[in-house]
Amino acid sequence: MNSMMTDAVNNSNDDDASVQRYADDTYFLRNEKRIIHRHIGLRNRRKILSTVSVAKDPIPLLKRRKRAADFLRDHHSQIDVPRDQAFAVVKPEMIPEFQDLAEYLRASFKTMKKPEEPRNGINPLLITEDLLEIDVAKRFIFSDAIIGAATKYIGSIPLLSDAAFWWTPVNEGYRGAQMFHIDGIPDIRTLRFLINVNDVGPENGPPTLIPRPATVQVIDNLGYLGGPVLDRDIEEVISPADFVASTGPSGSGVALDTTNVFHFGSRARQKERLVFSMTFVSYYCREPLNIDPEQAKRHRHPQLGNMLLSPRATSN
Repeated sequence: MNSMMTDAVNNSNDDDASVQRYADDTYFLRNEKRIIHRHIGLRNRRKILSTVSVAKDPIPLLKRRKRAADFLRDHHSQIDVPRDQAFAVVKPEMIPEFQDLAEYLRASFKTMKKPEEPRNGINPLLITEDLLEIDVAKRFIFSDAIIGAATKYIGSIPLLSDAAFWWTPVNEGYRGAQMFHIDGIPDIRTLRFLINVNDVGPENGPPTLIPRPATVQVIDNLGYLGGPVLDRDIEEVISPADFVASTGPSGSGVALDTTNVFHFGSRARQKERLVFSMTFVSYYCREPLNIDPEQAKRHRHPQLGNMLLSPRATSN
């Protein structure tokens, strides 16, 4: 989620008029001053970005692709994210390592200090630097199920952009990331895992996405360039039957490319939600990683060394 999306979430109850004004104000991210955005579509901009980035510095990609092939030959993940859909449902049996982490997080949540004025949407209680120091969390982040799926989808050894334990309180909000949007991460392909820590139903405000083919329909029909979109605008193009909500027991969830599918979350109208999030990006992502370099040196993957945490690492 980009900073604009995060900052936009607030605690006010939103009537139709204020929501419409908000959408109008942020729609297309005020791109009238960004000529390239007006004349080059969202998908083409990302292709150009990737091509130029690789052409400037191809060696790291070649090394990371070779390491990826070796890693995938010896390590298996049941999570397979088709690129033409840009998401996959995650079932508890696919990530057995998560149950220990879920128990730890649920127990910790009871005693954690909560924000005095929580946001309607995402409230991070633990962030990357915290989680890497917790053995049960690091084991899950580095597990074959997660790294294998991210490596296969991205096409090379990925980088961990961030990890977080999120809390969404009961709320009536409809702003920012609670509206349909596509993340503005400057990368052609990313993969975010959103894993339910507690049981999640419709009343908990589950992550909800639109698969890639239907997302492309919306992009083309609306001329979408970025920012939040009202449900009713989406529904003028596709049916709500195309929406996929990530509900299920603890350990269930979704792996999705938030830069390539419309999604929203945190409309928790009746019950709170606890979720564990991880985002992986390619070597060429132009957004800084949320990891301290010194901390990255201390946390090495058994087979990949610090390649997951350090952009310049190409070997153990």
